[in-house]
Amino acid sequence: IRTKLLISMLVIGVFPVALFILASGVQLSTVNQVDAYWQWAAVILVVIIGVATFSSFLLYDNIKRPISALTEGVAALDAGRLNQIDNPYSDEFAQLVTGFNQMVTNVTYRDAENEQLLNSLFVLFAATLDARDSYTAGHSERVAAYSVELAQALQLPAGQIELLRKSALLHDIGKIGIRDDVLLKEGKLTDHEFAQIQEHPTIGIHILNQILTIRKYKVYFQILHILHLL
Repeated sequence: IRTKLLISMLVIGVFPVALFILASGVQLSTVNQVDAYWQWAAVILVVIIGVATFSSFLLYDNIKRPISALTEGVAALDAGRLNQIDNPYSDEFAQLVTGFNQMVTNVTYRDAENEQLLNSLFVLFAATLDARDSYTAGHSERVAAYSVELAQALQLPAGQIELLRKSALLHDIGKIGIRDDVLLKEGKLTDHEFAQIQEHPTIGIHILNQILTIRKYKVYFQILHILHLL
């Protein structure tokens, strides 16, 4: 853009003046002071070129600043930082910045809704397990509570603690795939039945892998299952 503006300003500023100077020089070619005229003409051309160059850079700077602000805003949005940008502009760029800020507001609102929906999904899964297996009712909530206490004792960041809590709620979700006659059996399990119970971590991973938004919990989920099997 800067190169295009520079060329445009030079053509617009210099070309008509150069034509006028050339025409005037032809008319004054018979005058004795023609050398002095061409000297002044050269000075005028230099001044016009300087003004055109300065004007093009000034105009480019006024275009570049809002574009750079939008570019940085998009980069921050891509990195997960939902920050609005200042809007000191009064031209068409003001509409672009306003539109971007409105988009950030909408994304923030949608993220909050999705987070609430995801939390409800976790609670729903935990409640489903409790309803299916009354023997271990409340187990997932207790695992989540203990996980949070341990994470706080380790002084993990708040974001990681929340991820761990949600992952703990889902650590037994694979039991949904175990048959009732095995999962709810009151007597001692056979070796074959116990092997089926041990499959519930794998089943749980397969279930959660179908939900794209939960993949970030996979690491915590797998760690909890390993500890659970131990």
